[in-house]
Amino acid sequence: MIIGVPKEIMDQEYRVAATPDIVALLVGHGHRVLVQAGAGEGSGYPDSAYRQAGAALVPDAASVWHAADLVIKVKEPLPPEYPLLRPGLTLFCYLHLAAKPDLARVLLERGTTAIAFETVQLADGSLPILSPMSEIAGRAAVQIAARYLERTSGGVGLLLGGAAGVPPSRVAVLGGGVVGTWAAQVALGMGATVTVIDVNGERLRHLQGTLSGRLYTAFSNPATIAEATGAADVLIGAVLVPGARAPRLVTADMVAAMRRGSVIVDVSVDQGGCVETTRLTHHSNPTYEVHGVIHYCVGNIPGVVPRTSTHALAHTAYPYYEKLATLGVREALLSDPALAKGVNVYARHRPTSGWRRPWSCPQRRSWGCSRPTRRPSRGQHEGAPHRRRPPAYRASGLGRRCRLPPQRSPGPGAGVRPQGSTPVGLAQGHAQLRREHRADCPARGHGGNRRAGPYRGEAGEHPLLVQPSGRRALSQGGPPLLDGAGGGRPLPPRY
Repeated sequence: MIIGVPKEIMDQEYRVAATPDIVALLVGHGHRVLVQAGAGEGSGYPDSAYRQAGAALVPDAASVWHAADLVIKVKEPLPPEYPLLRPGLTLFCYLHLAAKPDLARVLLERGTTAIAFETVQLADGSLPILSPMSEIAGRAAVQIAARYLERTSGGVGLLLGGAAGVPPSRVAVLGGGVVGTWAAQVALGMGATVTVIDVNGERLRHLQGTLSGRLYTAFSNPATIAEATGAADVLIGAVLVPGARAPRLVTADMVAAMRRGSVIVDVSVDQGGCVETTRLTHHSNPTYEVHGVIHYCVGNIPGVVPRTSTHALAHTAYPYYEKLATLGVREALLSDPALAKGVNVYARHRPTSGWRRPWSCPQRRSWGCSRPTRRPSRGQHEGAPHRRRPPAYRASGLGRRCRLPPQRSPGPGAGVRPQGSTPVGLAQGHAQLRREHRADCPARGHGGNRRAGPYRGEAGEHPLLVQPSGRRALSQGGPPLLDGAGGGRPLPPRY
């Protein structure tokens, strides 16, 4: 497989999806790796290192995107990269589509299969590719908050750990996951007083038993969140719902109640943010103020330490790179449930030539039957030939299209009103429709003698009126099959 590694174009994003060591492993397994020139410079990996590892260096991003079967990168595609998306391409990176519906629509329109790092999930619920970046973001968030607490950065002028005779700063952490755990550990190590708020009691007990220092835990509810944020000098948002938008736990009124010069670091901004006043920023202009509170809402916090982040990400994601490249996308997803959970967009492509739906092949049409086509039954492989109808069926002329008379869609609990009759129950109404249909059906041999019909199913029953096994027949009093929930036109019978 041809694997492409383009250069990141997000503002001050210096990470790269593969180190030279990882490229050497992929090349050693027989894959071709295309690396855009300068892709690893920000992480300290020169082009010469990739060349020595066996990669082919290409001058621009378009060459990588157009030639590769699998593109691995760090952050989601930005609008300048949208035209490079195409059918048949598989994209493997951080996507965060819950907060980016426009990107999701572009991926669907372009027919690109997209697998997200952050939703690859093991059976125990852990997120193996997201965890190393979450650890780095949690550690870095406290360092960033300590810097913006300084007066020269616009903060209130507090030292996170205090001093002799001076109480330490108070840090509130929303979420006790990977980000919250490492943020609390670093803040405790710097001498701060830390409160961790989470909905999971077992997680809070685990943190209480493993972390030492001025640590307090609390269950998440609006009252405890308002109390903790009102007293905090630093608020760290570390809320994650895998694959979904982060809930807004901190309202604008809670932010207004915080002390002027305090700091909010919302790590969950990638998923929309857990603070109502959060909006995405970038490293070139990382902060803004609301109600006198400094907000740091950069979506790629690990990008400030690209060497550490790249090494951790590339080695964690490599097993999935290798699986996708060796087995192919479909087989890799079928063989690895964790990787399958990472699929955000899956595009099924139709080959340009030599392809035909098996349920509309010429063999079926050669019967001279214009009945609606049917899909293969479950378990029938796509290349299986269609069963020919018996000669009596073909000679009878019953292959001609035969439809039930149009009927109205009754409301819940209402009866069917056949034309010229009074409302009756569903079973009786459909039975009357059957009788009228048999009398007026133009197909030869259908009316009159019910036992003369050469069909499968009940003796003399018209094939369009035979309900498949496992579904309640209309003659047994079952409800009509409607198109949509609770209304619309009746669905055509399936056979």
